[in-house]
Amino acid sequence: MNPITLPEEMLRWFREGGLPVPPLPPDLAADLEEEADGVFFAELPGKSLRLGFAGYGLQSRRFEYELKAGGLDLRLSIPCARALADSEGDFDDLRRGFALAKVCLAASERGWPRPEWAGGVLEVAFDEWLCETRYRGGDGEVLFEGHDLDALLDALDSAFDPDGNSERWTNWLRG
Repeated sequence: MNPITLPEEMLRWFREGGLPVPPLPPDLAADLEEEADGVFFAELPGKSLRLGFAGYGLQSRRFEYELKAGGLDLRLSIPCARALADSEGDFDDLRRGFALAKVCLAASERGWPRPEWAGGVLEVAFDEWLCETRYRGGDGEVLFEGHDLDALLDALDSAFDPDGNSERWTNWLRG
């Protein structure tokens, strides 16, 4: 990951908030271009990344992150920089969302060890209220569906250790 490829104003916002930079696959990060005011996009064969700020006004500003890469289709939409909100609470949601994105990206890059999950796509939509998840096999059949963060983390743990012989690798994200 090379955060230098992010626009300076976005990097400054992350630094001032004490936030980590969201996961950026290096090839996509290197191609990021401004698509609209505060929104950046990169696309390569089979991959795309869109991130930036959306919304206007005192309470509707959000950080949007959309990554499609291999077997992952991940969307984060998290409030940020709202005038009448607890900024630390917003930053906690962003930190948790970025951590989730890193886990999901690592899992998809690692490859799913379950044969029935081969060639499929993990679809995740995460915001401050919910985490909706679906895993579609190569034929499009839904093999897993979850409606909260723990369900997704349980599915990731079981995909990499179906017998439960080792400690869950997602424990640090639970809480």
